[in-house]
Amino acid sequence: MLHNLDLRDPEVRAVALRRFALFMGMMMSGGLFIFPRIPMLVGIAILAFVLKGPSLGIRRAMGPIFLLLVAVFAVTLVGGGGLPLGDVATRYANFAGGILLLGLYLDLPRSTMARDFYFFGKVFSIQAVLTVILAETVNGLFRPVAFDQDLTYNTIGFLFTYHVMLEDSTRFLRPDGFFYEPAVLQIYLNIQLYLALFMFKDRRWGAVALLGVLATQSTTALIISGIVLAVYYIRLLPTATAFEKLAGLVVAPVLAIFLAFVAAENFQAKFAGVSVGSTWAREYDAYTGLNIAAAYPLTGIGFGSEQYFEAAMKHGYFETQLDNTHVLNRSEANSNGVVMVLYTMGFPLAFIFFLGLFRQRFFPDRILFFGMSIAALIPEPLALNPFFLMLMFSGLLQMPGLPRILRRRAHPVSGYPAGAVPSGGPRRFK
Repeated sequence: MLHNLDLRDPEVRAVALRRFALFMGMMMSGGLFIFPRIPMLVGIAILAFVLKGPSLGIRRAMGPIFLLLVAVFAVTLVGGGGLPLGDVATRYANFAGGILLLGLYLDLPRSTMARDFYFFGKVFSIQAVLTVILAETVNGLFRPVAFDQDLTYNTIGFLFTYHVMLEDSTRFLRPDGFFYEPAVLQIYLNIQLYLALFMFKDRRWGAVALLGVLATQSTTALIISGIVLAVYYIRLLPTATAFEKLAGLVVAPVLAIFLAFVAAENFQAKFAGVSVGSTWAREYDAYTGLNIAAAYPLTGIGFGSEQYFEAAMKHGYFETQLDNTHVLNRSEANSNGVVMVLYTMGFPLAFIFFLGLFRQRFFPDRILFFGMSIAALIPEPLALNPFFLMLMFSGLLQMPGLPRILRRRAHPVSGYPAGAVPSGGPRRFK
């Protein structure tokens, strides 16, 4: 944490610049349209130069990552049948962003990135709760900002923002935060909930994060937060005081019933109510993406939008209940982040990316965090964006069987002990 705000202090200045870079990385991974992607990537590179010098934080230990990206480029040529420069450049700009973000943390204690994230997680949590309160009580303060003819955001200075996707689809207006929709905001809020409970052991901020998750009214968010809370409660029981056990026996059922009620209401809307079209669209994306991945299992089809459209027209989910117009629209891009990784590069390389996510070095409880991440990325096409790539790449710094020169500087560290930040001095990537 920053103990003072004197930017003349080199340590304070370094923390502020690093956190600003992390914020830009998160905005490149689901941020509102007001955050231009290319300038933010340039900004991250400039900050990496300021903080790390000409190396930009790039190290020999990243060798496996660069070998993986060469392999991705090769299969893109083969599977895509060509090289769509714009689409490939966009994807590799995201890869570069992930590498630069990772480089900022390699020589710092492994808890540093989590602490930097925790700083923003508090902001996102308060922002989510206040957006709902303000939108429901003083809605006149919000001003409409049109993104295109079909999408208008309502905002107070882009600090408190929401947009209505379907009229009467939710009980309350849903916050967007700094992100393009509530389903993206919930990813970061659930990470905050996880960090508050398992790493920083701060139930107050955990409660605020949970309120933020509830404010998004996302079905996926409720499922993830329910699992996080269940695991936390199970782990708490053996060491809990009598009062904590009693409080848990009272609070846990009430909270479980509330979460189940909200989730059931969402399921009703999605499968039989006003939001059923959203369910059909996500179903179409999932099955179409899996069909394409199955048709090109070794190489995928690459990153080209035209290649995806052609493959969707050939291998699409034709049993969908969407009409032809919506099928054509859905065939231009896929919203399923996990499936997207599979059909763009094939199963072998996709497995390496997901293995990297499982082995990520920043957060403890790898199995829980991996499950959370996969569940969160299924409805959002963010798996290959800088923030999540940073996590994936951090798990690829050392891979068994690689030449010694590529892995001798990657320190073989495991996850933190469950629910704790390691003590006894800082651990660093070597």
